[in-house]
Amino acid sequence: MAHAATPSRRKFQTARAIAERLHSLLGDDLKAVFVVGSVAANMAHKESDLDFIVVGKEYEATRAGIRQVKESLNLHGAAEFIAVDMNDFENLSRIKDLDVNRGSVNLVKMDNLGMIKNLTSIGTAYLVLKDGAVPVFGRGYATAHKDC
Repeated sequence: MAHAATPSRRKFQTARAIAERLHSLLGDDLKAVFVVGSVAANMAHKESDLDFIVVGKEYEATRAGIRQVKESLNLHGAAEFIAVDMNDFENLSRIKDLDVNRGSVNLVKMDNLGMIKNLTSIGTAYLVLKDGAVPVFGRGYATAHKDC
């Protein structure tokens, strides 16, 4: 007798479909999509939202793709996305410490702060990724930058 899929498994399947939709819009400019939060931790329940970190070649194009997917799939409130450009993502390993204060994220120790373009999104991504993330697209890219 087959067991029913858990909420985490169902949401993970939905996450893969969303990642594929992003890929169909962004093409090769989409580098990786990570599921984070309760779904990545296999602790999702029926009402859990989906949380993503989306790594693209360019930040603004990635954000535009996310907006288009959110609109076309009516994901408002059901999914949250953090867009990160690939250069910032690849510089994550250079972040040494973060200061989280009243909802804002400030990089406080880093080798060369000028290299990071979007401090808030990359700082938030750093905090979320270190708690666990599962790539649902771009596994090869994610593996190549696993130290990030």
